[in-house]
Amino acid sequence: MFKFIQRLLRTKYILIVLIMTLFSGAAGSLYNILILNRQKNMVIEFNYPGAERGLNPDGSIFEIAELKSPEVLDKARENLKDKSIDAEFLRSRIFITSKFTSSSYDRIISAIHNEQNMIYMPTTFYVYYSQKNKFSKNESDIFMENLAKAYTDYFTEKYTEKNDVLVFDPSVYDFPNKDYLEIYTIFKNKADSMYEYISHHQNENRAFYSDDKVNLGMAAKMIESFRDINLEKFYAYIVQNSVSKDNKDAEKRLEYLISETHVDYEKLNNSSAIASNALENYGPNVGAVAYIPSINSKGNYYMSRTKTGLDILIKQSYDNGILASKKIKDI
Repeated sequence: MFKFIQRLLRTKYILIVLIMTLFSGAAGSLYNILILNRQKNMVIEFNYPGAERGLNPDGSIFEIAELKSPEVLDKARENLKDKSIDAEFLRSRIFITSKFTSSSYDRIISAIHNEQNMIYMPTTFYVYYSQKNKFSKNESDIFMENLAKAYTDYFTEKYTEKNDVLVFDPSVYDFPNKDYLEIYTIFKNKADSMYEYISHHQNENRAFYSDDKVNLGMAAKMIESFRDINLEKFYAYIVQNSVSKDNKDAEKRLEYLISETHVDYEKLNNSSAIASNALENYGPNVGAVAYIPSINSKGNYYMSRTKTGLDILIKQSYDNGILASKKIKDI
């Protein structure tokens, strides 16, 4: 009887041990799943020109640590339910590592073997975030989405060039209450700004095409065509037919524009005349010293003309004369 009880106790003991083991294993697995569910990661990649040299788009030194700056984290935690979490606490829960590719490793090893200097600047980073309270509501996904958006906004605002000039919102200008010449001026100024911006950037990346197969050069041509053809037709129709919502105001506006343009014309015309008179007075005297004996690659002598201040006057007189003629046309 004693042995039977002893065997029974031993059997129950084994069952208890097995149950406890299974329970511990299940609890550990569930906790591990909970940890993984509360831990999120994302990949950030920079592919703009200069990123491979460790520079921001504006040429300043790039620092990935700014992702954990107070400005970014304060913005990222706005939609969290737990308002007691501050930026400093979130900073301690974020971990950033850089991606080191095998091709980069090969280039570095090759440079070392060839005794060459090489600097490797990572352009891809892994960002990890782990929610501390694993049993509270899972907000890891929300926080990582907010963090990505907050850092994108921060980086764009601080380091990239503003392209607001390419945005056109008609509701801002209150067109129903503006006269036609005012409408023309608004479109003309906007088209000029867009054309100047795109023309400045079209040489930076000629291989770029938008989703509708348009590159920067084509976009510049489209804006130029709209400005110089369609918009000028609109302007010519208004002026030739005296179209206005209020003729008296239009007359006053035109009188002011003509007066203002005439002042600009007088300035440009006088400036061109001054430069032209200077050329007539000093040109012959400068010629005697502007030409010096020189020898070319074949050993032949010739008279080489050196640059003088008169060259600047010539260009100034010509440019101002062209602009003055344009002002007369505008008048």
